[in-house]
Amino acid sequence: MEQSPESNVTLNHLESSLKNSEVSTHVWVVAVPFFSHLIPASELAETLAKHGLTITLLGTKHDIQRLVSTRAGTVSNWKHQGLDLLLRPLESAELAAATGGNGKSGKFLPTMNAYMAILEETLKEDAKRKCSPTFVIADSLLTGIAGLLAAHLDVPLCPFLSISPSVIAAGVYFNHLELMGIPGRPSFPLAKEAQGALISLPGLPLMRVLDLPPSLLKNNPLNAVVDENAKFLNRSQHIIMHSFHELESRGCSELGKLLTANAAATKNEKVPHVCTVGPLFSLDSYSPEIKDPNNEEERVKACIEFLDSQPQSSVVYVGFGVEIGLSREQILELIDGLERSKQPFLCVLHPSEKDHNPGAEDPFSVIPADYKQRIRGRGLFVEWSPQRTILSHPSTGAFMSHCGYGSVLEAASFGIPMLAWPWQYEQFVHCRFVVDELGTGFEVRPGRVAGEFVEKKDVEKAIKTLFHSKEGLMVRERALEMKERAKRSIGKDGSSTKNMQILIAAIKGQS
Repeated sequence: MEQSPESNVTLNHLESSLKNSEVSTHVWVVAVPFFSHLIPASELAETLAKHGLTITLLGTKHDIQRLVSTRAGTVSNWKHQGLDLLLRPLESAELAAATGGNGKSGKFLPTMNAYMAILEETLKEDAKRKCSPTFVIADSLLTGIAGLLAAHLDVPLCPFLSISPSVIAAGVYFNHLELMGIPGRPSFPLAKEAQGALISLPGLPLMRVLDLPPSLLKNNPLNAVVDENAKFLNRSQHIIMHSFHELESRGCSELGKLLTANAAATKNEKVPHVCTVGPLFSLDSYSPEIKDPNNEEERVKACIEFLDSQPQSSVVYVGFGVEIGLSREQILELIDGLERSKQPFLCVLHPSEKDHNPGAEDPFSVIPADYKQRIRGRGLFVEWSPQRTILSHPSTGAFMSHCGYGSVLEAASFGIPMLAWPWQYEQFVHCRFVVDELGTGFEVRPGRVAGEFVEKKDVEKAIKTLFHSKEGLMVRERALEMKERAKRSIGKDGSSTKNMQILIAAIKGQS
């Protein structure tokens, strides 16, 4: 494995840091090769560094470079705050070939195999240079890292989960049934007659089998990863979760019960502690004086100026994440529905990735010129947006989202009701959680399946229901209540604050 120049600088800096200080604890925080996972991992790394720990954040070279370029202000602040936090980019020809440079989820298994190989080489090299970690926190999808550590280092390991505790509980539940010899996992692909069947899972409302992530289904190529993940969790002392207990109290409770049951079934004396530590991002209210951490001043300025011109709690913020590419037809239906709703809106339309949607690489060209004239002053289209800045702005009143867990957590933390439009993976489960469990949102199209077209009338109706109905008022009130719970969780005696103290003690070997 060839180390990049950035890696050599990091290694030399790390060796110097460890030799010239009295640092006794060096924590690796290892993200999987997907940028959406690197963001919460970087925030956990920053939080731990603020407690005086020496932290190295590891990720792919591509993702680390993207973190530095899109969050330049945040990264530079680490130095200004005197944090001992180093970035460690990993790269190899095999990893670059597997990911295509960006770690697309469709190449998950070859990407993960290549990534594990480079992690093993890194562990070996660091052991030779006497700068090995003394504690490792790794994304829970990196189930093979336990074996690598056992082979090369005798150090504690904690998994870090940046997805819903309820989704994790579902995977552990199916694993437990199989441990007990009980068949209960639906098969992949789902039989037509099974798709509309209902299923009840721990910590989750009743839902269609069709809503389950394919990775939870028997015979799916990723199912082996899910099963290994369940075993991985049960071998850990603590399970770190980027959530807060008050958001998913039922899911966390059920996950704890299942881990206890699995421990008994495998005769494991230790039961992991479910350690919710989120939200890891700032919940400070929006202020014009707050500079955007992404260092995107011009694009931020356009968003903020638009929001400043709108009434309080009125704007529908539309953002579907970086992996979702809308077709030309779907964009037209979306924007027509937004116009018909009569609500102000801020809509993110980024160029779609080629393998998702070859025909819609320039979504802005789809918008008719006369449309732009009609919505002038009431609607804004952007290619990128500072999502948390927008969600914390007083004018934002709703979040139309794909229901990625990061977006679910942010919406709940800032008290913004959701208009759920799930597309893939765990997003349909998250939709059920938001709509049926929390009651902090509505579905844009109830009963939608992956790939199904959403019409303008669906968009219009969902927005009007949220803003102009008794049911919508109740949803908005519950969303604001969730914001208060998030604040309490990271307060002086909050659940996440206490869990972080437990985690720090474990890292320092005090528990």
